[in-house]
Amino acid sequence: MQTADDEGIDEQKLLFLACIQGKLETAKFVVERLGANIEATIDDMGNTPLIFVSLQGKAEFVFSALHCAAVGGNSEVCELLLEAGANVNQRKPDGTTPLMEASQRNQLNVGGADIELADSDGHTPLTLAAFAGQLDFVRYLLAHGALINGTDIAGASPLHYAAGIDVKQQAGKSGITALHAAYLANDLNIVKFLVEEAGADLEIRDATGRTALMGAASDGLADIVQYLVTKKARTDWKDENGITAIDYAEKNGHTEVVKILRVETPHNEL
Repeated sequence: MQTADDEGIDEQKLLFLACIQGKLETAKFVVERLGANIEATIDDMGNTPLIFVSLQGKAEFVFSALHCAAVGGNSEVCELLLEAGANVNQRKPDGTTPLMEASQRNQLNVGGADIELADSDGHTPLTLAAFAGQLDFVRYLLAHGALINGTDIAGASPLHYAAGIDVKQQAGKSGITALHAAYLANDLNIVKFLVEEAGADLEIRDATGRTALMGAASDGLADIVQYLVTKKARTDWKDENGITAIDYAEKNGHTEVVKILRVETPHNEL
């Protein structure tokens, strides 16, 4: 039987193209018939990602086969690679694992992965799923023991992100939780889930002393603010600079949020 080498075929490249495009039959053929090595290295540094993918013709990224499949949301390709022995916890240079890629795309079939592995910014799959608004994946991770109040290097938890904080603006700060993540994504459904079903701490603070309510008020997220105060989030608490939720809302001109908070804030705190 002729081999890929006999034909001058680059089976590794074929495998990754198949993964990116979600071509399951092609991937099967390349692994089973051409003998593509799913853990092969591509340079003298021993890196295992096998393909450089151009994004919008500007930047190049290195992905492993499993990363490619996870990014593409191709569950069948993921399953094939796992069956072939792919390392489910393999990291990209930024520390991202396939599960982290999958968590942002509601892709549930990256089995056996370590759900608490964090990337270089301290983001776990749960935090990334909360930020991406992937409620099914949030449920899945919590059901498998993910830590709801864990924080990244910015001190943010999944609830911080789900509540709608601007993650890019907060990137250099510490202390964002899952609830902060929920309001970062401006996703009320995830905020509700994290509070009512996952038991997220309403008063957990980020590195600057801000609660999820303060962040949502600062961003003018009236529906999330209304929900959080209904759940008895403290409206009178101050961050490390002495600023309250209503102060943030007034400063940023969010009149609807100000009205909500004035009703709920003790008069002696106004």
